[in-house]
Amino acid sequence: MNKLLLFLLLPVILIGFLYVQKRVYNSSPKTAIANPQVLLNRPTKTNSWFSSFYVFPSFNVFAYPGIYKIDSEGLHVGVPHVSAVEKTEYGTFIPECVISFHEPVLSSSVYSYSDWGVTVQLKGRGFDNMVTIVQGSPFIYISGNAQVEFNCAEQFKSRYVFQNFETGKYRLTILPVEQNFDQTTLTNLKWNPILDTQVAHTTVKNEIQTTLQFLTETSENTAIALMPHQTHNATEELKILGHYETAVGELSLIMGKQITVSVPTPELPLTFKAVTNATSRERIIAAISEDTARILKEPAPTGVYFRGTYVGALATVAQLAELYGLNTERDSALQKLEEVLKDQFEKSSYSNEKKMFLASNPEFGHEFGSDHHFHWGYYIRAAAVLSSFKPEIRHDISAKVEMMISDIAENERTSTMYPYLRTFSPYESHSWADGRGFFADGNNQESTSEALNAWYGVALWGSVTKNPAYKDLGTWLFSQELIGTKTYWFGENNPFPSEYTHPIASIVWGGKRDFATWFSGQAMHVYGIQFLPITPASTYLKDLPSSEKYIQDIKNAGPSASHEWGDLFIAYESYNHSSDALSDLPNVNSTVGLKLKSLLLQTVYSNGETNN
Repeated sequence: MNKLLLFLLLPVILIGFLYVQKRVYNSSPKTAIANPQVLLNRPTKTNSWFSSFYVFPSFNVFAYPGIYKIDSEGLHVGVPHVSAVEKTEYGTFIPECVISFHEPVLSSSVYSYSDWGVTVQLKGRGFDNMVTIVQGSPFIYISGNAQVEFNCAEQFKSRYVFQNFETGKYRLTILPVEQNFDQTTLTNLKWNPILDTQVAHTTVKNEIQTTLQFLTETSENTAIALMPHQTHNATEELKILGHYETAVGELSLIMGKQITVSVPTPELPLTFKAVTNATSRERIIAAISEDTARILKEPAPTGVYFRGTYVGALATVAQLAELYGLNTERDSALQKLEEVLKDQFEKSSYSNEKKMFLASNPEFGHEFGSDHHFHWGYYIRAAAVLSSFKPEIRHDISAKVEMMISDIAENERTSTMYPYLRTFSPYESHSWADGRGFFADGNNQESTSEALNAWYGVALWGSVTKNPAYKDLGTWLFSQELIGTKTYWFGENNPFPSEYTHPIASIVWGGKRDFATWFSGQAMHVYGIQFLPITPASTYLKDLPSSEKYIQDIKNAGPSASHEWGDLFIAYESYNHSSDALSDLPNVNSTVGLKLKSLLLQTVYSNGETNN
């Protein structure tokens, strides 16, 4: 295409591109993505696997099958060295090789990024080179005006092939673990850099199909290393060519342009289902009155996170009061909920400098972007509940609620205010919680249940406000976070190594999985942080793969029902073994985990009726 023709076509291409972006969530995955789009000057992508590339030198960046770090020597490369002990599965980064440029690297910056790819610009005296790294790709593409060298320790050379295609074009290939793998399967592929990656989804009957496309320079097939959740939920039969080891499971190599995975459409009800047993209802009703009186006397917490859990409890008790005809309690809870929500909205505003929606009462690294989906999820759901009772309130609160949604899950790739899907990683099918990723083990996420609560809140807001785009966005994100949760935190179709002696991980990192929390080493806390908050959408807890193992693991560690988070244990138990939960209910001494005795009773009694 000559330059004049390209210039004439640019407006048409741009209009078509913007149209595609507007429709991406409601289009067929086979037609939603047309051409590669390299978008520049995008908002800083916090809460991602590559966030530390925004600093120089970088921290370790895990983009399987490889691991990378940038410093003055160049781009250090390695593959995970996988091992395990009782409470940790490691995928340790050992810098095995380095891509260098004859002169020291003096600076690096994120030049562009796509849905799961990034191009980093490396500069030094007399050179300016681009390095493109894409999750799932065994290739690293390097281009620019420097003469590039690849140096690798002798014992590691067999895993890598470095090629120079022509002046200024280089490619590093990471080979699978199989010793008999025919490396020409990859090295004979011509120069074909991945320019863009894009995700799209559609609903087919009761399934959500998500397609991830690798858009290359020639539009030909490329090598793709699939993660376990993709391999086990693919819509087509896969021809596996080789494998890669990681701390989060084994990757499978295929050739292709895209992968489509299909998972069930989740049920995300607005409210709870009323219990019919007369005695159980009486107990729930009494607890609602007690909870309402107590929570209204409590001062709202000052910090953004714990205030969020407080409004979450207010929203729940209002729903329960409505369910059982307690109008006075309902109205009192809603009045307090409106007051606290509006106060928090006044304390929250958009930062043009950081490209974030920020609270002036931060906790847990909120000011750096950390945990925003955890924090805002409570407020979004609470606002949806409040709006379901008081539609007239939407005029006052919708702008701030939708800023929260955009902050954690911006729908437009071309937005200049927020990065696209800030916290959610389409390739890994889960979110990242830390804003900056300044850790040797990469980024991390602890509470999958709070991530799911965020997407439930988005879907709920869409339902209540009759906005199909938000409902679709939240439902899709919930479905994807759930399959990631099951696969990487709970080991579904992705078993932990035998040396790791627990059936779940509670913190998943880029480079390891831990049986731990950020605040405690107690098993009940490790499990409980994956259960809270209990909402009408928590029915997915009955679908986690190995409930007997989880319950036994908790009990082996000490008191369960009588623990301070024993209410969370009994609530979880009721989804899977309702008769046991009913028997254990009298042993609960605390409702610190759920914050509401009425919610505990509602959950146990409702599951008892449903499961029987």
